[in-house]
Amino acid sequence: MAAANDDRNVALMVASPRISHHIVETSVQTTQIAPTILEMLDLDPNELQAVKLEGTKVLPDLGK
Repeated sequence: MAAANDDRNVALMVASPRISHHIVETSVQTTQIAPTILEMLDLDPNELQAVKLEGTKVLPDLGK
């Protein structure tokens, strides 16, 4: 059974005084959220075992 469009396309808003306002329409994975939060907190996302094993990248175009 194929996933419904609403299950595959999830809106995400990231707010920080460190990033400028813009819309990113690049396809990303929900697994990128945790590494992105860590990076925005100046922590190393590569400390997460899943990031190391899967090579998960931070969300694109956040301008950090």
